[in-house]
Amino acid sequence: MTIGNALNQLIEDINAKKDVDPKASYSASLIQAGPKKCGKKLGEEAVEFAMALIGDDEGEITNEAADLLYHFAACLVAKNIDPHKIADVLSARRGIGGHVEKASRKND
Repeated sequence: MTIGNALNQLIEDINAKKDVDPKASYSASLIQAGPKKCGKKLGEEAVEFAMALIGDDEGEITNEAADLLYHFAACLVAKNIDPHKIADVLSARRGIGGHVEKASRKND
C-alpha cells in the first residue's frame, strides 16, 4: 500500500468514526473535542516525531510518523477540510523550487 492510499483510508476511517460515542473511539473523542484539541495533539506528535529522528530506532521513527499522520488526518476531519484540496496545492507546487514557491506566498 502506498502512503497516499493509507492516508486516504485513514481519513475515511476517521470520518466514519467521528460521530460515534467518544468513549468507544479515540477518533470520535478527538474530533468531538474540536479543532483546538486536534491541533494541540498534532503539535505534540510533531515534537515526538522530531525527537525520534534524533535517534537511530527506525521502528520508533515510523511509529511516530504514523502518529503524526493520524493526527494530521484528524485535524483535517475536525476542520472539514477536503484532502483533495491539499493534493491540488501539492500538485500545483510540483516542479517549482521551494525558494521560489515560498517567495511567491510572501506577496499574498
